[in-house]
Amino acid sequence: MALWAPATVDSDPIVRRGTGAWSRPGAGPRNRRPAENLCFPWSNEFGMTETAVSEQDRLERLERLRGENRILEAEAGVLRQFMESMARLIEAVEKPNREAEALTLLSQVLDSAIRAIGARDGSLLVPDTGTGELVFVLVQGASTKTSLIGRRLPAGRGIAGWVAENRRGTTVNNVPADDRFYPELDVEFDYRTSSLLAAPLLGGNRLLGVVEVVNKQDGKLFSTGNLTLLTLMCRFAGELLHSLISDVELTKSMRRAEQA
Repeated sequence: MALWAPATVDSDPIVRRGTGAWSRPGAGPRNRRPAENLCFPWSNEFGMTETAVSEQDRLERLERLRGENRILEAEAGVLRQFMESMARLIEAVEKPNREAEALTLLSQVLDSAIRAIGARDGSLLVPDTGTGELVFVLVQGASTKTSLIGRRLPAGRGIAGWVAENRRGTTVNNVPADDRFYPELDVEFDYRTSSLLAAPLLGGNRLLGVVEVVNKQDGKLFSTGNLTLLTLMCRFAGELLHSLISDVELTKSMRRAEQA
């Protein structure tokens, strides 16, 4: 008895099992199709076998995992920078000559913010309580304009002025299109502010300053996470600075009392 294992399959699905003969009259070689041309359940519409699909899926998953790993590494680096920044701020406050350390602490705040967030430049403005203006006291970064130090921002003007009035941070990734932007300084110093993060420096419920970090490196955009990080740094540093200022004011008061 011949085994039923035909090399080809007829276009008419009815076959006589066990003989390999075709049941309908006229069925013959001209009506047969090669078996390799059939679309079996384990091949897709593009002719890819299950093995090929699985291999492609595996490669896509591997690439996704690599991308996620790069993101995690970047976030871990930012967190490490944040922890190191906090440690330096605490060290600055704990130094014996506390009266001379206020500016050092502020410089640490700005430097830490620029590095941890991956910005190109940054500035620190402090309020003039008499006029309500914000005064540039520190500028740092790749495109530092030291002549900016001492310049004043009119009360309520600019993104920094908005942050000072509202006491909350903001993210702006298209600065020229923002209504709060104060372009006069960019024009005067031949500088282009493309993106910006700004957060208030608060301590003891007082506004001690505004920290700005400008232009994310490699043309990237600032994220919500970047603003959260800057806000945390400013809040922590603000309380340390308030403690330092309070101690300095107390020391000066005691000296005046002793001399009276």
